[in-house]
Amino acid sequence: MTVRVRLDRSDRVFEAKPGDDLLEVFQSNGEPIATSCGGVALCGLCRVTIVSGAAALVPIKAQELVHLGNVAKVVGLRLACQAQVSPVAASAETGAATDIEIVVRIPEIDDVEQRKRKKAERSRQEHRAGSAPGPSSAPRPARIEWRPGRTSEPQKGGDGKGGT
Repeated sequence: MTVRVRLDRSDRVFEAKPGDDLLEVFQSNGEPIATSCGGVALCGLCRVTIVSGAAALVPIKAQELVHLGNVAKVVGLRLACQAQVSPVAASAETGAATDIEIVVRIPEIDDVEQRKRKKAERSRQEHRAGSAPGPSSAPRPARIEWRPGRTSEPQKGGDGKGGT
């Protein structure tokens, strides 16, 4: 009996054993996947979409729902560090050796350093062009204080001084 993890829209296939989580499977096979907590469900960066074969994984855990929300069950989102190959799914009910395939979609990893470099370059270009980055430098209108009984336009009273 073999459990295979296949990347969606790719020909890459990895073997997995019951109890292995998807993060371990991807990392041990050199497949890049985002994480900053080391696989303990604290960062939520290792989210993946299970395209097919979700029944071969352990049920979704409460820790995952904290990061993914309740719609995770509906759309197939999982945290790779918590989505383990189920020992129950690995042992076929009939006792016959069958192959199980789990198809997973991994989002591209966002290169934070590259994004920071691009933002810095845009700031430098704006500064060279003479425009100040950030909020508009246009003057703000005077603040209007509202009080009960006051209208937006001053009214002329009998003495010509305004008022209500």
